[in-house]
Amino acid sequence: MSTIIPYWPFVALALAVILIFDLHRRSKACHYPPGPKPRLFVGNLFDIPAIKPWKVYRDWGKLYGDLIHFQVNGRHTIVVNSRELADRMFEKRSRIYSDRPFIPMMELTGWLKMATGLMRYGQDWRVHRRVYKQGFRAMVVPEYQPIVLSKVNQFLSNLRQTPELFRNHIRTYPAAVILATVYGYDIASSNDPLVDLSEEATGTVIEGVHPSTVVVNVLPFLRHLPLEPPIFAFQRIARRTRRLLNKMRTVPYDFVRNSMATGKGSPSFLAKLLEDHKANDRDEYQEELIRDAVTTAYGAGSETTASALATFFLAMALHPEKQRRAQLELDTVLGKDKLPTYVDRPDLPYVEAILRETLRWSPVLPLGVFRAAFLDDTIDGYFIPKGATVISNIWAMTRNEAFYPEPECFIPERFLTKDGICNEDQMSLAFGFGRRICAAQHFAILMLWTAMASILLQFDIGQPEDEEGTPITCLADANYSEGLAIHAGPFRCMIKPRMG
Repeated sequence: MSTIIPYWPFVALALAVILIFDLHRRSKACHYPPGPKPRLFVGNLFDIPAIKPWKVYRDWGKLYGDLIHFQVNGRHTIVVNSRELADRMFEKRSRIYSDRPFIPMMELTGWLKMATGLMRYGQDWRVHRRVYKQGFRAMVVPEYQPIVLSKVNQFLSNLRQTPELFRNHIRTYPAAVILATVYGYDIASSNDPLVDLSEEATGTVIEGVHPSTVVVNVLPFLRHLPLEPPIFAFQRIARRTRRLLNKMRTVPYDFVRNSMATGKGSPSFLAKLLEDHKANDRDEYQEELIRDAVTTAYGAGSETTASALATFFLAMALHPEKQRRAQLELDTVLGKDKLPTYVDRPDLPYVEAILRETLRWSPVLPLGVFRAAFLDDTIDGYFIPKGATVISNIWAMTRNEAFYPEPECFIPERFLTKDGICNEDQMSLAFGFGRRICAAQHFAILMLWTAMASILLQFDIGQPEDEEGTPITCLADANYSEGLAIHAGPFRCMIKPRMG
């Protein structure tokens, strides 16, 4: 039986060091942005919301303003609640705010080294971005339309056969597109092992990023101590995640390598990258970075797209009048026998407005991905210390009534001019800001728009209710998740082919 090393002396020592640091910080009298008053020793540890933090931060904004500060154990966090501030900081001062905070749990799991969105600002991240720019920039994305249309056709077929399993079909569709595009891999119609692996692995991110749930994020020194579960469950989570990430890296990568060696299989983005890598005689480390970059697309892209599609189904079920207007537009422009393609997108402004309103109404990442200040900075007279975690509260920005009146209502018309064409607000804020904006945003839009337009053309969606059969009347009734990403809870809706 192994002996567990007592850990409370280390915790006491850490708290003492933190107190000394905190007193030193106070003595400097830095003029931080306003926020909840910190407590002795622990700062704002007990103020950090574990449930729907984006709403709490927005409420804090009504008390303290659009720039909010709190701190835990000497570590500073800044919340940005307005788009105007986000533009000034993340676009115009992108050099200062393009880093990512160090999250101990992400280092332990291996996500910090692999995931493009979590990587620190530096050379490895630049290589990842070049990979995405090569494969997913706006000019290239239309080339993937044949793959997307093929997978949309399968999606529609699945909906016709088993409409009650629409949540499974939503989950499968983006995974099928991404795996076919990136790896040339055609997934099984259901329960594909690579889809299951991706979902299981990306689910571990939520377990690892919030300081109120993972002790090692609050007391980072614990990651160096030989402590075992069950006292420190983070070690168990970290070991499990490392195994999953290793499979995510190797299984589809080996599939492409074998396809290239045998001359069989479909063309893929990764195969092109590897051929280019070989032609330019690059080293093994560069190849590892390429592998990790495409693995990120495989994991993160599928999850976020599926979440946005679930919101779309809910929105259409709750707002049949919006659904009928979009269907009328589709019938007028395309008829009922032709599936919409990306070429048709400019001719379907109301469908475009529904896409944008879906992204606004329930942004998948309501707090974006946390940033870190690369240097000391001053905003409106307030001091932002180097290393501070900076949170963009995208959810609060989408609820700004000056830009989006009646923000809890689903109103696609807000994105249309009086002439019925789309305005300039493309809801790009849902994908982030500046140098850290989602590199695959155009590919994500292609998947979402094609699926939404095709579903509206061929199906009627209605009668939303939860698993107990209670009618859902608004977004709040859908039992959305309470972590750092928004996912619709289990719900049902009537889906049937359109008549005539």
